[in-house]
Amino acid sequence: DIHQDIRGLDPVEEMQAEGIWVETATLEVDERNARPTGINTRDRGTVDIDPAVANNAFTKKAARQEEVWKPSVFISYSKSNVNQRKRLELDLIVLKNAGLLAAHWHDRMIDPGDPWDAAIQRELAGADVVIVLVSAAALATEYITQFEIPPALAGKAVVVPLILEECQWELTALEPLNALPEKGVPINKWNPRADGWKSAATGLKKLFRKLIDARKARA
Repeated sequence: DIHQDIRGLDPVEEMQAEGIWVETATLEVDERNARPTGINTRDRGTVDIDPAVANNAFTKKAARQEEVWKPSVFISYSKSNVNQRKRLELDLIVLKNAGLLAAHWHDRMIDPGDPWDAAIQRELAGADVVIVLVSAAALATEYITQFEIPPALAGKAVVVPLILEECQWELTALEPLNALPEKGVPINKWNPRADGWKSAATGLKKLFRKLIDARKARA
């Protein structure tokens, strides 16, 4: 949460191996090239480790196989629902680590200096799945209803309404779509609320697997 709110920050992801911090990017490159990773220890000199074993502690192998197609996600949301967007991202990270998702994107990821509208439209056009966090605030946001939802529905992406609260979403262009959580019961109606997020994550998992299987069948 701290990292994603600092624009321009490029944090380095590391993990410990043989007591030494190693960049996960290095481990992943070595794994793709089928070579061991050399760890420079103080008492034993250079020690070779199997990078795949180290990487398996955090992600499934499918998540690290770049040649395997996985869907990308665009998140459409109101600024009033930032906390819910962050909660959704936790489940997307789990699905990514399981090898079911390539990446997700939202407007907070726009690089400094980039035209925001062009960046949003570019990412929207390239997404395989568009998740719309549906709330009264989102439905009252002109940019969402006029410049995100219509092109998403007209494009190649699967559009998934994720209902956060009771609102008039059935009166919008989203009405024909199958919504999450299960049966379109809003997140804030679930008790405990975590069950609602679990239901939504389960639905997304099934969708991602369906898209991956369909791509494999066409290959």
